[in-house]
Amino acid sequence: MMVQRCRSYEESPFLLTTSFVPEALARPLTRRLLATKTVLVALDELGVRPVTAEQTVTAVIADPVAARHLGVEPASALMCIQRLIRDGGGRSIEHQNHVYRPDRCHLQSRVSIERSAGGLRWVDAQPLPIPAWL
Repeated sequence: MMVQRCRSYEESPFLLTTSFVPEALARPLTRRLLATKTVLVALDELGVRPVTAEQTVTAVIADPVAARHLGVEPASALMCIQRLIRDGGGRSIEHQNHVYRPDRCHLQSRVSIERSAGGLRWVDAQPLPIPAWL
């Protein structure tokens, strides 16, 4: 199942989210249920427990769908976050693809610096709320 949502701030789009859910898990997900909940929250409430996520942040070019929803030219640069969410058994329960207009949104996180015999390294990344900048 594929679910797409476009997020706006003050009537100006900044995010297009596409979620893919395996067919076996998607059956109870209805338009009515997803009208008020994200896919992940709905799955959790249905007993499909998310436990881990692998996340990648990169840049992509806007395809025609993203360009239309986000109000940019096709092939414009977009910020992209991809997540693969798994349950406790390692089963993939949702793949999320978020594309953002970089001129209207930025990511911010807080990390700790760990000191060891091997040197310094970044640890314990803590995401902060993602504000929309217009």
